[in-house]
Amino acid sequence: MTTDLHLNLSKTSRQYEYTYPCVPMALIIGFLFGVLDSTNNTNRTVMCALAIPSKKAQVFAVARFYQALSAAIPLFLSAYLTTYRLLLIEFIICVVGAGLYLRVVHKIKHHTHEEPNSFEAFTRKESVAQ
Repeated sequence: MTTDLHLNLSKTSRQYEYTYPCVPMALIIGFLFGVLDSTNNTNRTVMCALAIPSKKAQVFAVARFYQALSAAIPLFLSAYLTTYRLLLIEFIICVVGAGLYLRVVHKIKHHTHEEPNSFEAFTRKESVAQ
């Protein structure tokens, strides 16, 4: 909102399209990113503990790795794409992540009615069925 469409590709002399950058806006965005990261970590910890209780630390570490990888993709592409295309890539990554999240929640929810905290047995049953 505070940068020009082609600012990351070349120098421009155009004015800001929506709003000017300011310290309060930067602080609000930083605060919101902190809240998002905190809730995301809490949610990921609970899901890892429910999904695979015996290896929750390893699953959490793998999940954090994929989060960092998905955040790095737009960072490396920013020198070649316009701002709107970067936002489209980030939107696609968010939709895919939300879909996978809902899939895991669905599996955990339906499996916990049978045997609580044994998602490993469920995944073994699923792989045998295939």
